[in-house]
Amino acid sequence: MLRWFLILVAATGLSCRSEPGRELGLAYDLVEEKLVAEVAHESVGWDLLSEVRGDDGWGTPEESPQGTFRWSLGPRSTLPVEVFEPRSLKLEVQARPLEGEPQNVRVELNGQELGTLSFNGGLETQGLEIPAEAWESAAQDLVMVYSDPRRPAGGDQRELALAFFGLRLVDPAAPLLVAKNAPQIDSLRGRLLLPMASRVDYFLEVGPEAELFVPEIRQRGGSLTVGWLTEGGADAAFQLNSTQEATRLDFPVPENAEDSQARRRVRLRLEAVGGDAVLTSPVLRTTTGPQVKPDASPTSQASPTSQAPPTNANVLIYMIDTLRADRLGCYGAEDGLTPRIDEFAADAYLLTNASAQSSWTKSSVASLLTGLWPPEHGALKRSHKLSAEPTVLAEILSRVGYRTAGFVTNPNVTADFGFDRGYDEYVDLGIHARADEVTQAAADWLAANPEPFFLYLHTLDPHDPYAPELADRRRYAPGVRGSDTEMQRALNDFQAGRRPVDMAVVEELKALYDAEIAANDRAFGRLFDVLRDKGLDEKTWIVVVSDHGEEFHEHGHFRHGKALFRESLLVPLIIRPPGGTSGGRRISAPAQHIDILPTLLAGLGLQGPNAFEGIDLLGEDVDQKRAARPILTYLHLDGPPRLAVEVDGWKLIQLHGANGLRAPRLFHLVADPEERENLAATHPVQRGYLATLLRRRLRNTQTVEAESVKIDGELRRELEALGYLQ
Repeated sequence: MLRWFLILVAATGLSCRSEPGRELGLAYDLVEEKLVAEVAHESVGWDLLSEVRGDDGWGTPEESPQGTFRWSLGPRSTLPVEVFEPRSLKLEVQARPLEGEPQNVRVELNGQELGTLSFNGGLETQGLEIPAEAWESAAQDLVMVYSDPRRPAGGDQRELALAFFGLRLVDPAAPLLVAKNAPQIDSLRGRLLLPMASRVDYFLEVGPEAELFVPEIRQRGGSLTVGWLTEGGADAAFQLNSTQEATRLDFPVPENAEDSQARRRVRLRLEAVGGDAVLTSPVLRTTTGPQVKPDASPTSQASPTSQAPPTNANVLIYMIDTLRADRLGCYGAEDGLTPRIDEFAADAYLLTNASAQSSWTKSSVASLLTGLWPPEHGALKRSHKLSAEPTVLAEILSRVGYRTAGFVTNPNVTADFGFDRGYDEYVDLGIHARADEVTQAAADWLAANPEPFFLYLHTLDPHDPYAPELADRRRYAPGVRGSDTEMQRALNDFQAGRRPVDMAVVEELKALYDAEIAANDRAFGRLFDVLRDKGLDEKTWIVVVSDHGEEFHEHGHFRHGKALFRESLLVPLIIRPPGGTSGGRRISAPAQHIDILPTLLAGLGLQGPNAFEGIDLLGEDVDQKRAARPILTYLHLDGPPRLAVEVDGWKLIQLHGANGLRAPRLFHLVADPEERENLAATHPVQRGYLATLLRRRLRNTQTVEAESVKIDGELRRELEALGYLQ
């Protein structure tokens, strides 16, 4: 046994020594890091019904005289399972069919058909053998496809097939084996507890040299497996079969490790096989720290004084609803739709890679005005009101002597939803007000109010329904055949799946969208002329931005608020300081909505009362702060929350449910800017590292309880007209 143990050590390129580990500069505390790591246990022996996902063909638990059960929902149900050691197992299913009618169930594992189970009447137990070769990898999807799902009598609208009372994977070689709990931590004593058939995957950023140091390991039977996987590298494994008083494992150094500051992302796996393991004070030491600090909590800012701001400059935010960045000339579009914004950008800071904080209006605008990630300001769903807890920009500026006004056209950011806080005047011009009317309202207000001022202007022209004025329709959308009503009906039908998507009609919809962008551009130009004529352009911070983009079937969706792909998130962000920039400057580093508030406050010489994780985009040390900074987005409008994180050219999109993050979509934006190829399966280290960033951010989030608003009357009619309510 000892000879085999030493051979294994040599073969894996790892070393084990019972001496204290040398200092390598950074130590990850693996007990604390477990809180954001990926934990798993084998599915063998568990009641699998306790872990099913409610949106994968399963109902919620119900009670009956025969016990607790879950209905299958729809034609198929999916169950994720983990089997660490491929071996022959048996699937045991205890169920009864709907209304006693026979039901056949085809069982599949990752698309491979395993066999069929038949339930002919009452509650019964059926079994199906699953051979060892069917288990291709640890994490797999077990799928049950039903022969006759249907709606039951009595008005229940669900499609049901089987009521499941029990669902287990059983090991015939150890039929009494029942899996234990998932990995746990004992923070008080600094211990990591790994029950048999459980594991923890840590995704970390390390330098060329790294080592695992554990002062004490206690095992009860079986072995502890330590795995080390680098992105694009070989998977090294090391087995520890006896108790060690102190253990140090040196992990392989990359061949191109001349740069001592080089960083790489790795997966460290600790897995208990055949018995339990307890690790006391385990740490991973490495030569250099991560680019993204493990403690990613926001930075607190001091409250502003009641005196006038040092610069005494005005502030104007010009929000163009639903405007994609790629439709502007200054962002590379060649259609000539936006000459006035392009002219403005030529004397401003243009952020070429700016992201919305969400893909719908209320969440994004609330983030922009508070500097907070969506769960922290509470404006997440259709009925949610902006929380009263965070201070908004208008309140900050009002307290230091600014005159404040807002002129808005989208009902999601009206006083009904709490967006009027801090304004001397806040006017809802209604959904039919064109950008020209917003310009006129702003010009009238400027003529009657002193400086310094803060103006928030929210135009709606590019938002659907795409109904440009006749002159713009003729110029920019001459080939559109249908009327505005017919085109809106087509858009509704495409989105609802009532008819096949006709890409020729989609191109016509895009032309109408472009025509409205052109009109909005002219209106902005007239507003800037007003500012210039009054000399206010020399004394005003001006921000041109959008709340989100728009989807035209790039990923199967229309409008917005459905997903977190780039067509929904990449927005124009142009910041012009007083007097301009003498030629303009393009900034390619990632930016996001929550950066706008700290950038403006820094430009004014003020500090805000909220805790900001955004940065001053124009600050002297901004390049260092931007290095590998995660850009996080959040959407919780329909279904489970969707989260996305982008860092170093990689982007991960995931759903967040009761059982954690799932359904990963990983994209390498440099090679695949249109987000077509999901690399989650082939790049497990990048996927896991970005998922760890999401879990860490969720853990550091102080959520607020949202207040709901009753939506009726004119508010309901306007939201329905914009597609927010059906």
